[in-house]
Amino acid sequence: MDIAAEESLDKKIEGEAHKYSDEDYNEAKKVELPVMVGKVDCVNHATVCQQEGIMAYPTLRMFVDGQKYADYNGHRTVIEMVHWLSAIETKHKSEKGTENKIDSTVHDIAHEFTLDEKPEEKEWAEKIKKHRHMFSATNNWNDDDHPGCQLSGFLNVDRSPGNFHIIARSKSKVFDPRVTNVSHEVHHLSFGMPRPADFAKKNAGEVPPHFVESTQAMNGNVYVTKNLHEAHHHYLKVITTNVDVPLAYPRNNNKQFTTAYQILPSSQLSLFPEDTVPEAKFAYDLSPIAISYKKTYMNWYDYVTKLMAIVGGTFTIVGLLESGIHAATSKKNR
Repeated sequence: MDIAAEESLDKKIEGEAHKYSDEDYNEAKKVELPVMVGKVDCVNHATVCQQEGIMAYPTLRMFVDGQKYADYNGHRTVIEMVHWLSAIETKHKSEKGTENKIDSTVHDIAHEFTLDEKPEEKEWAEKIKKHRHMFSATNNWNDDDHPGCQLSGFLNVDRSPGNFHIIARSKSKVFDPRVTNVSHEVHHLSFGMPRPADFAKKNAGEVPPHFVESTQAMNGNVYVTKNLHEAHHHYLKVITTNVDVPLAYPRNNNKQFTTAYQILPSSQLSLFPEDTVPEAKFAYDLSPIAISYKKTYMNWYDYVTKLMAIVGGTFTIVGLLESGIHAATSKKNR
């Protein structure tokens, strides 16, 4: 590409007197680089993607002289993409011949294929400006500025301490550890079967206060990493809680027994080496102490019996006091 840029620049200034210094010449050569990289959001520009026949996202497409040339279908690794571009360049040279060079500059091609600027395009341009300053710290969390993946699923784990990691890693892609950011939001995280949590929500009045919240203590928390080579590590103390409560109106003394797991979370930022991709870590440890919560209801006849016992006891005590007072006053009168 540098050679093509030099040839294009030399052709333009051939026979003309110029005062380019070495530094000016290198800067002018950059303008003549016959490559332009563009990005189209198929959500905001659905018509463009339909016209170009974009069937999957993301699609990497090569255009030559403003015309579709080939789509890249290999692994998203630097080595494979460089090899593919090298093969495309060799093939294009053999098709065009060495005498036919690309005379169109980046600005010519861009001007020819520029669409009318729409409001969504202006918005996209503003977002690009924001991403140019991606290394500056911000205090606001904007979903549009932090695109990512949504993970869901479950893990079968042993009743012993362990951990799981969320890592940006793929066999077909290479991630730059210098710019990888693993900021994340926890929508839901709990231990155990989902049925106990549903039971606790439906019977909130039958379980201890804040019991439901403690089983999902990390829900809705956002962990933003503002600096490079950092990631949040979470440490979860899991407490087994046995809840044994009867139904509000028991039939045949039926009871509802469930086992839930309360979570005591703590989080901190961890530093990573410059050549290591940061990862979010969740370490859990089951507490050796379990909590048992039991709630019982009194039967009506038990209530009546206790009420009568209180009334009878009160009557007896009052009778004894009355007898004592009567005996004392009788002796005094004599």
